[in-house]
Amino acid sequence: MNLIKKIFKFTLLCIFFVMVNQMFACGSPQVDKLLNEGEKLVNQKKYSAAEAKIEKAIKLDPLSAKGYYLMGKIYQDGYKDYSKAIKYYTKSIQLSPDNEDNHYNTGSCYYALGKKDTAIAWLDYTKELVWEKKLYKKYEKVLGVLIKIVEDKQLKTAYQKELDAYKKGRRNETTVSIKVPEITIEVKKEHKIAFYSNRDINGEIYLMNSDGKNQICATKNSASDSIPSWSPDGKKITFTSYRDGNGEIYLMNGDGNGQINLTNNLSEDMFSCWSPDGRKIAFTSGRDGNYEIYVMNTDGSNPVNLTCNPGQDQKPSWSPDGRKIIFTSDRDGDYEIFIMNTDGNGQVNLTDNFCSDIDPSWSPDGRKIAFTSNRDGNNEVYIMNSDGTDQINLTACSFDDESPSWGFDSRKIYFTSNRDGNHEVYVININGTDAINLTNNEAEDGWPSQSR
Repeated sequence: MNLIKKIFKFTLLCIFFVMVNQMFACGSPQVDKLLNEGEKLVNQKKYSAAEAKIEKAIKLDPLSAKGYYLMGKIYQDGYKDYSKAIKYYTKSIQLSPDNEDNHYNTGSCYYALGKKDTAIAWLDYTKELVWEKKLYKKYEKVLGVLIKIVEDKQLKTAYQKELDAYKKGRRNETTVSIKVPEITIEVKKEHKIAFYSNRDINGEIYLMNSDGKNQICATKNSASDSIPSWSPDGKKITFTSYRDGNGEIYLMNGDGNGQINLTNNLSEDMFSCWSPDGRKIAFTSGRDGNYEIYVMNTDGSNPVNLTCNPGQDQKPSWSPDGRKIIFTSDRDGDYEIFIMNTDGNGQVNLTDNFCSDIDPSWSPDGRKIAFTSNRDGNNEVYIMNSDGTDQINLTACSFDDESPSWGFDSRKIYFTSNRDGNHEVYVININGTDAINLTNNEAEDGWPSQSR
């Protein structure tokens, strides 16, 4: 089945939702007023205010196709979250299958995500839809976009011929059935952020969306839980817990269920991180009298001391290729960022600075390392190349910024800052712009970790 047929089939299946919508949608004056006010705010690019209005409308009428469409516009045009915009547009399509703007915008979002074949498929279907509805100006517009974005010469020529024929009044004589790749209508997974918060008096591991929404407690334990780390597949979280009287490395599912103690040692165990293949966990332990970097299996078995040094070695982070581990050590008189092979050999100082450099975090693309440094008088988030060169102050703020952790695509860094009076979780672009407070809570929040 070619893609156009598949989308058409999907649209036919949506008729059921239209029937349900006609039966149950309330269409009250209050809903219409909220939607109209929200649409006006969208047009004025006041996206946060618009979102608040439209969310209220959807709560009153969960089958509002216009509501989901406007939410798609907010996330597409305002927040540039194209995956979430697709989710709203497809929901609107289920409720109103013949709204060509939903189809067109869905194609545009897929194009923004770099999925060109999927975008072309949606736009091709939109082209046929607007032709059937005799919306000829939109038909010409969509054809023009297809001609512009299509790279395949044969397909581009076919679209151009169709446009030329339309302009000459002979469109039906030259329309070609184009076979394009099939698609699956889905939304990219949400990359959750795990973080520490003491808003429940004791420290707990919380989860939230990448935009700071939906903050929920995962651990729900009376002891202190902190310093979370996601497994590479996004299904598990390790963290430090004091529920057994001392710091231990615990493991739980991504929703907080199945919490188990991995280390079961009388000394302090903390600062866990996963190997890229998900088979090993590196962590800090004081079981040999000073803090060392250890590695163990994911079930807690076979712990091995990697650093074997009289200094204090802490906070490991694996390289994305699984061949190196970076960590913090004070063996040279002050805390520095060191690198070593995963068997403990080849330990080298990367930062070599007279001030304190701690909390290293390796970017998913392997090119950069983020870390905390007080070389400018207060804690700041720095980034450097993976060989230690080109060390740059990223946050450049008079308050304390610390505990950096990379976003899944290496384009953003999550960190802890007290610039608003208490510690909060922030996100910032890797060029140092647009630092945003995500937690916005009066309690202490920190140690963020985003799932891959």
